[in-house]
Amino acid sequence: MKYSEGLLSAISTAVINMFVRTSKNAVRLIREGFMSLMKAIKTLIFPPEGMTMNQAAHEASKVFATGLVVTGGILATESIATFINGIPFADTIAMVIGGLLSGLSSLFVVYLLDKLDLFGVNADERHEFIIGTLEPRIDSRIESTEAIINRLNLSY
Repeated sequence: MKYSEGLLSAISTAVINMFVRTSKNAVRLIREGFMSLMKAIKTLIFPPEGMTMNQAAHEASKVFATGLVVTGGILATESIATFINGIPFADTIAMVIGGLLSGLSSLFVVYLLDKLDLFGVNADERHEFIIGTLEPRIDSRIESTEAIINRLNLSY
């Protein structure tokens, strides 16, 4: 019975510490989430010149997803710091691990959104590239074909 009380005490202390530490960073969590949401909305409402609505939505989704990942990274950092609380430099180690997790997760999420191509932006860019490559070739072939036809007409 003594061990189970100690275990419950340790678990409850860890959970309380996690919430206390997280409440210290609540402002940071709210700020990061709000700023990414506002940046995504701004990109949607006022897209940069020359950007289509699909491109703006694609970029806004990446900004918003990255903001969510950073918010999750802040929570993960707090959880890691609580978990390794007893070792020296626990806060620094937790920040490094949390930063690595946030960075790699952001990279993965943006890569995934690019590969999913929810708004067809990458497909449109590939299409434009292919058309841009083929049109000069087609025009060149048409000109050479017309030249051959003109030479054949002149010879008869």
